[in-house]
Amino acid sequence: MSIDLWISIALAIPLAIVANLFTPKLQKWLDSRLERSKKAKIEKKEAARQLQLGELQKELLEVSKLHSDKADLNQLFLVSLIKVAMYGAIGTIYGAIFPLMGELTSWGGDWWGRWKNWSANNRSSSFDAHFHDLCSNNENA
Repeated sequence: MSIDLWISIALAIPLAIVANLFTPKLQKWLDSRLERSKKAKIEKKEAARQLQLGELQKELLEVSKLHSDKADLNQLFLVSLIKVAMYGAIGTIYGAIFPLMGELTSWGGDWWGRWKNWSANNRSSSFDAHFHDLCSNNENA
């Protein structure tokens, strides 16, 4: 038998005894940490619930006030309707301007250059000829 086996047996027995002695203390320490973290989470959730409860009570007061006074309720509806219409109009304007600008400029920026060249060369031409020329240049591009 080698010396390594005897050293490992000699160290294994005292280490096992020490581990068995300190395991309950380590377990108590881990349990106390777990308990503290559970309490902290519960307190945090309770604080969030109290905050939510306060917000809900405030909202209930506002709704009760609007329910009792129909003029204020109608005014709130009117303001909300105007806001929705305004946001819809702004969205429609944006949705219409960008495609229109894309069609007019071909997104390449050469439309203005073609317009200047055409207007310099064809000052005496009619609008129909200009429009036909511009359309044919746009199709060839």
